Amino acid sequence: MRAAAALLFLFFCGAGFSQIQRIMEFGGSIETAGNMAISASAVDTTLPQPRFYPEPEYTWGLENAVLWNSDSLRTVAGAAGADLVLYEVEASYYFAPDSVERWGYVDASKGSATFRDLPGGVEISYKLRYLASLEDGSYAFSRWSPVEKSIQDVSRPFVTLWDIKHMQRSGGINWVVGQNIENHVIASDTALGKVKEIIVTEESEEVGSIITSILIENPASLIDTTVDYIVMTPPRKRLQLILQVKDLSGQVSIPDTMVIFWWPFEGEDKDVLCFPNPFNPDINERSIIKCDVPDAAEARIYDLFGNLVRIISKAPDDYFFEWDGRNGEGDIVSNGGYVCVVKNALNKYCKIAVIR
Repeated sequence: MRAAAALLFLFFCGAGFSQIQRIMEFGGSIETAGNMAISASAVDTTLPQPRFYPEPEYTWGLENAVLWNSDSLRTVAGAAGADLVLYEVEASYYFAPDSVERWGYVDASKGSATFRDLPGGVEISYKLRYLASLEDGSYAFSRWSPVEKSIQDVSRPFVTLWDIKHMQRSGGINWVVGQNIENHVIASDTALGKVKEIIVTEESEEVGSIITSILIENPASLIDTTVDYIVMTPPRKRLQLILQVKDLSGQVSIPDTMVIFWWPFEGEDKDVLCFPNPFNPDINERSIIKCDVPDAAEARIYDLFGNLVRIISKAPDDYFFEWDGRNGEGDIVSNGGYVCVVKNALNKYCKIAVIR
């Protein structure tokens, strides 16, 4: 096998490759080829020229399988009075300080070759030709195929920022108002990679798992964009959003996860709502009180006898009050029913049950 490989190297490579690292990658039919009296100049330009299938712009990982249509080529070559013997396939690239050629032979019955350990972040050029036996008993190579190129992208993309616009956080829970969620996403790939897609997965007991793919109009190494997503889980139900990005080579980022609830807009439901209801302050649960009253900054908690239990406040532009189940002295209140009334809007209230 080694002697045959050396013979092929002398026949096909010639001299003058002092700055090219020529590495044999694979050797199908090498014993047969090594015994043939052929030279590097034995090229028959009348033989049909082979072609690769188009290569993607980016290839995932440290290896790449290149493909061609061997069956149709065999038919075309046969019509020209030639029989395919084997293919010579080459991948070349510049990898400082030298150029590198990884090459080898593939049996004529096959239609692909896999190059391994290709470096990331560089452009790889692929070409092939075939060896054929001619009608007069001689052997000759076809011309080389047109060159196909791809960039090896060995690193998955990553999300550097994901936030949901207008999201509120109260009691350790993320809340949004309205079913349409605006996702602000900043994501990156390697210098030669490009992010092409944002993938949002919604999971909840009510809808199971829903995957939505959002394509980036202009893929880039760095994207900073806002994409809309319409939540399918019913309001006031726990749901989990999982966000990932995909690059042009098909690699997907590590998932980012966020658990949220959503409330209807004002006019779609009551102006004041609370959740969870009932709640248990003994296990550090809090009642999150959604309030659609404009500029409301203060609310009061009363027991069912009309006694003031607690005054709670929030920023005027916030959507939520938060009650930890304690009175004004800091003690946890008793089991029972309570009423939250928005200041200066006595008709805006909700009933809250405490169960300990």
